[in-house]
Amino acid sequence: MPRQRSFLQRLSSTLHMNGHNDREYEEGMPEDDQDVESKDAPTADDHDGQLGVDVYETSNAIIIKAMVAGVKKNDLEISISRESVTLRGERYDTNAPDDATYIYQELYWGSFARTVELPDEVDIDHAEATEKNGLLVITLPKVDKKRTTKLEIE
Repeated sequence: MPRQRSFLQRLSSTLHMNGHNDREYEEGMPEDDQDVESKDAPTADDHDGQLGVDVYETSNAIIIKAMVAGVKKNDLEISISRESVTLRGERYDTNAPDDATYIYQELYWGSFARTVELPDEVDIDHAEATEKNGLLVITLPKVDKKRTTKLEIE
């Protein structure tokens, strides 16, 4: 029997290019294969929530998009290496009164993290991050592995 996923896991499911979501994919897998982490699986600490992302590439860059509405810039950390990007942050619910009794509580509050393995090496010195209306966009220029230069002897 497939393992049950939490609400947050269902909410942050990835739509695969073949049109099947993670749940449908897991249900069709043999039980022995269901606990194996896929290459595209989110990587985060056990106490962190998962952050949904879109990742795509153009001929000269890799673009990562994530909804970070309600997260202050000071509460968001982006770590970049040539092979991966890690987004880590925290979202606080500052408007809920202490005596509130929730009817529905579906928004995620607390810490979150997501590591994205990149398909190509990127130039970390020229990476850019922008945020507008809660949408974080990270642009990572690809390393041009075919570029050559002449080295002069001193």
